[in-house]
Amino acid sequence: MKLTLADSRGENVSLSLTLIPYHVAPVNERRTAIFIEDLTGKAALADAVQHYTQELEALVHNKTRELKTMQAKLIMAEQFAAMVKTAGGVAHELRQPLTTLMGTIELLLEETRSQPLASRLEIIMAQAERMADIIRKMESLVEFRTRNYIGDTEILDLDLAADHPSDS
Repeated sequence: MKLTLADSRGENVSLSLTLIPYHVAPVNERRTAIFIEDLTGKAALADAVQHYTQELEALVHNKTRELKTMQAKLIMAEQFAAMVKTAGGVAHELRQPLTTLMGTIELLLEETRSQPLASRLEIIMAQAERMADIIRKMESLVEFRTRNYIGDTEILDLDLAADHPSDS
């Protein structure tokens, strides 16, 4: 049986009473033993355990969220590193043939006397210079910034991602 009483200060005290009947053989008497257990401390302990359990669950939840955020940042950093390596390699491979192309166009421009041919060579040179500018941006990527392209597709925005965006 459980019982709650007020002590001399008016505070509740929870008690457990256990009655155990027994028989005394020589005198043929029935007696009852009473065991009293103070449950007040146990209730406070149970409340404390529940409180700390809730705090621990909240802490685990917060740390799990932080871990997921850090994992996402790590993945982004790894993707950025791979993108920079790829862009650097592509830029290096494109720079050499482009330099040869631009040098050859300059030589042809100096040698040509035909205005229509010179005009076409200047268009080719302008596009080659544009390609050289793209290569410079690829070599100076500092962050992963994208822009909308077609539909739901996003592409790397070299002007926003490069350390030295073009003036155009």
